[in-house]
Amino acid sequence: MSPKKSIFISHSEPGPAELLESLLRDLYGQAIDVFNSTRASSGLAAGEPIDQGILARIESAAAMIWLATPHSVGNSFWMSWELGVASAKKIRTIPCTCLGLPQTSLPLLQDGRNAPDLGDAQQLAAMLSALGANLGLDDADVMESVDRLLPTKARSQFWGRESPQAIALRALGDRLLVTNTSEDTVRIAAAEERSVGGEKSVEILRGMTLEPAGRRVVANAESLGRNSTVYLEWKDQGGARFFSSAGVRGD
Repeated sequence: MSPKKSIFISHSEPGPAELLESLLRDLYGQAIDVFNSTRASSGLAAGEPIDQGILARIESAAAMIWLATPHSVGNSFWMSWELGVASAKKIRTIPCTCLGLPQTSLPLLQDGRNAPDLGDAQQLAAMLSALGANLGLDDADVMESVDRLLPTKARSQFWGRESPQAIALRALGDRLLVTNTSEDTVRIAAAEERSVGGEKSVEILRGMTLEPAGRRVVANAESLGRNSTVYLEWKDQGGARFFSSAGVRGD
């Protein structure tokens, strides 16, 4: 049996790291070990010296995934230190962005490498596929695993920060009233309806821009289930990214 390949997840915020660990374990199972310092089951042992333990895990890693967020860049001592150690030890490092950090925010850290945005399902799947190929792991249906393990509500946690409901939806016969309840201009980047039958994209909302306290009536919305829930990914006028859910109220 081939020795397990160790993957080190460098991060400062536990939510995205835990989602990524779940995906890696589902895809590659017993072929890998994952080090995630914020989880007791895959992090440091109780009482283990932090710096020595992390150094040992980096040195034994086949690859590091470096999860950059708006908070971590310039603020996380440990992530900067881990990146420096991995670079010095020539550990394969994959910089990734999530929680709305622009990819252009990493010109020096990524050393000319592409930093995929894990908030984009296609980029997430491409990163996981490339990682598996580089480490010589068995082929896996990455997109199927992403869709199965990360329904829209969970996958949105790679996209941005959860926000109080900013968009209200109300069914008016075959039309849909969309209301921006916030004080910011918002642009809906993606919307998916979740029901017992599964998930489906709500194309009539994708790309819609709403002014503060603005509302729009959308025709031909009869395909949207009444009393269902729509998960939304949206941006405010400053480019910050959020996700929220909105129940579709009936007449």
